[in-house]
Amino acid sequence: LVQARASHIKTLLKYMQIKLDTDDFESFVQDKLGCKDKDPYAFMDEAIDFIRELNIGGEFVPDPVIARMEALAAIDFEYEGLHYYLLDETDRKNLSIRRGTLNPEEIKIMRAHVSVTWDMLSQLSFPKKYNQVAFYAATHHEALNGKGYPQGLDAPKLPLQSRMIAIADIFEALTSADRPYKKAKTLSESLTIMAFMVKDGHLDADLVDFFLDSGLYLDFARDRMNPSQIDKVDIAAIKSKYHLA
Repeated sequence: LVQARASHIKTLLKYMQIKLDTDDFESFVQDKLGCKDKDPYAFMDEAIDFIRELNIGGEFVPDPVIARMEALAAIDFEYEGLHYYLLDETDRKNLSIRRGTLNPEEIKIMRAHVSVTWDMLSQLSFPKKYNQVAFYAATHHEALNGKGYPQGLDAPKLPLQSRMIAIADIFEALTSADRPYKKAKTLSESLTIMAFMVKDGHLDADLVDFFLDSGLYLDFARDRMNPSQIDKVDIAAIKSKYHLA
């Protein structure tokens, strides 16, 4: 739809280029598109490429990218009874997502899987030594700093098992190549992201140290990851991001 709207605008530009003299056409382009000192057709093509890339989503979307998207969303005008625009409000809302590809409503639905996990597992009769399995599984999205979900539990309330599952779940999610909403990360990219999660108080530093030092990350990579994802990892550099001197 966005590409079709862009084509609609480009058709108008061709018409206006014939109708107006050079100065008036440049004024029209500046007024309607916010495009100055640049070929308006190339501007529209670049806008489409930018929106297509932004729509893929990512781990983090910086402020300048959001600002550029907002500028494109501001292209909205009428001419001779016809409405020309590039992004509607739904597009703008979805493209404003700074992490991943889900909007707030979709995130709420996605996060419900933790409650479903608890509801299912808590109904089962486990042997005594496994009677906390439901709790461990249902807390794998909690964080040591209390900013996880669904309960916002902090470090004193999160046992070793929950912390271990959290690390495994995040590492698998980052490296997974079968998730349609994101591109699989390389080994070094995944571990770097996890290092910053340790720094931010999300993951257990000692357990991540063990994950790295034991080579478990590499065992998983060789067994489950695409060879093209397995790049060189500098363990010391990874650790330096959360073990500050």
